[in-house]
Amino acid sequence: MPESSITDQQAEVDPITPTRRRLRRSVLISVAVVLVGAALVASGILAYINERNDRQHLSYVGTAGQGARLELTVRVQRVDVAGEEMVLSVLPSPRGALAADEAVGEMAQNVRLYTPSLAQSSVTLEKGTIPALQHIDVPLSDGTPTDYPFDHYSADIVWAASADDGTPVPVAMDFENRDPFFSVHPRSAVAATQGILLETEIGRSRGTFILAWFMMAAMWAMSLAVLGGASVMVRRRLGLVWPGMAWMAATVFALVGLRNAAPGSPPIGSIIDYAAFFWAEAVTVASVAWAAVAGLHVEHHRDEP
Repeated sequence: MPESSITDQQAEVDPITPTRRRLRRSVLISVAVVLVGAALVASGILAYINERNDRQHLSYVGTAGQGARLELTVRVQRVDVAGEEMVLSVLPSPRGALAADEAVGEMAQNVRLYTPSLAQSSVTLEKGTIPALQHIDVPLSDGTPTDYPFDHYSADIVWAASADDGTPVPVAMDFENRDPFFSVHPRSAVAATQGILLETEIGRSRGTFILAWFMMAAMWAMSLAVLGGASVMVRRRLGLVWPGMAWMAATVFALVGLRNAAPGSPPIGSIIDYAAFFWAEAVTVASVAWAAVAGLHVEHHRDEP
């Protein structure tokens, strides 16, 4: 092939090659972004399913059998950190000889159920009646609300029952957590003739924990963004740039709104405040003041003849 024809062919191909490379790079980047996004979404869904299964895990305490016993269906409705209590819904159901009609749930005799509540020490289940749903408040211990979102608590759930003559009635419990903001895990369980004991460990749910960390990172990111904008305005001597000043001033109040939106309404002075909110507010306010003072200085000098 003549040398001139090879040169002409290269001249026709070379201008197109960079365009193809850019197109190929753009396609590869797009595919990578889609794959990373899909992986993040998939991992988030798997984490949700895992937490959902963990929250709906049933724990049975007591001895299952055919004898006379009182079975309790216990659900954690709410963990009230401010009130230092855990609210339980309790549905008693008689079994065996304790039930006049087990299918209906009618009591065959009077039974006094002793609760772990400080305000309501016992509940009387009368003969010939169907036990109603009870709401019992269990006190929390070993926790400090200002440790949010790392605060942990414990609660002891103790049940015992007796007949009119004082004879102990066997008790069993089916326990489940329904509070979306807290994880309640059984730590140990004891079942005896005199009653049952379930020791629980309480902490913030995984979703609450992740969101709290995200909020702290967002607070720092917003404040540092304002600091960067203020430094550009000052170094370039741009004066009072009103859109920029409005954005920086609005961030001061946006941080307050973000802090108040923290799940669980943590008290002021929590870890989230000392780790992020207080510092973010200080950096943002200082940046606004710095940009305003420097801008006023520039504007005054512009007015001078």
